Amino acid sequence: MYKIYINETPLFLLETNDAVLEKWKGENVLIMHATGKQKQFFQVIDSLEKMKRYDAVLLHGSNADELFEKFSSLYKILEAAGGIVKNEAGEILFIFRRGFWDLPKGKIDKGETP
Repeated sequence: MYKIYINETPLFLLETNDAVLEKWKGENVLIMHATGKQKQFFQVIDSLEKMKRYDAVLLHGSNADELFEKFSSLYKILEAAGGIVKNEAGEILFIFRRGFWDLPKGKIDKGETP
C-alpha cells in the first residue's frame, strides 16, 4: 500500500482486498478500481488539487507496486534536502510558505551534498 498526500488529502494506492475496502465504506472516501491509465491518475490528481471533497481517495488494483510505478512516472524526482536551523538562543528557524509553517529546505544544486 502507498499513501500519497495531495493538498492534505491522502491518496491510497493499494491492492484490491475486500476487507480493506469494506473498512472504508460509509466514510467520506472515494473508492475506485484503478485502470492504471494516465488519464485516470490525472483526473484524480486534478480533483484533489482543486477541491477538498473527500477525506481520502482509494485507488485499488491487482498490484500496488505497479500502480505506484505508473503514478510516479508522471513526476520528475528532484533531489532536495532540509534541516533544523537553530541560533545560539536555541530558537528554530521556520518559513511561512503556501499558507503553512515549514522548515527551510531546497533542491540540491550540482556539487552540493544533502
